[in-house]
Amino acid sequence: MKLPTWRLVVPLLVQVAIPLALPAEYLAVIAAGRTIYLQTFPVDPYDLLRGYSQVLGYEFSERDYLQSLPGGKDVVNVKRGSEIYVIFAAPDAPNSTAPKPWRPVRVCLSLPTDLGPQEIALKGRLVDGRVVYGIEEMYIPENQRERINAEVAKASQKRQAVVEVKVGASGLALARALWLQGQRYQF
Repeated sequence: MKLPTWRLVVPLLVQVAIPLALPAEYLAVIAAGRTIYLQTFPVDPYDLLRGYSQVLGYEFSERDYLQSLPGGKDVVNVKRGSEIYVIFAAPDAPNSTAPKPWRPVRVCLSLPTDLGPQEIALKGRLVDGRVVYGIEEMYIPENQRERINAEVAKASQKRQAVVEVKVGASGLALARALWLQGQRYQF
């Protein structure tokens, strides 16, 4: 008795489709996401297990800071692991040589549907009293480590470190490049 071909093809397609679907959302953000710029500061430059990376911190990751924004009072009652959306507005002045960072303007506990044309929602998750967005770490090539480390130190003193981020319609964000004193570093 010969089995129909579809009984072989369908399970095979399912097995191939599942691993391909996992990065699909990230690929959609890269392809169709909107580019924004966020003010940052370096936190910890080295991870022994993963090599040289730049761990970045954001003022809007702090629960106290979020509580000062409109809608931020709701953050007090949020449980660990809950999603939080921070709404950012574009800078008033157009980008010059060095990009101007977007500014956080309000907080929502669900994806907002009333965003203006110059606003975007960034999705984060509450973890240990801080909000994590998935853009907190950038890996740096070993051959550029010393030069970039010196630039990071200078830029952080002058608050001139900016991260270039792609944000999708769902609020998912991917860090694409680091701007230090007007110089773009893409890894």
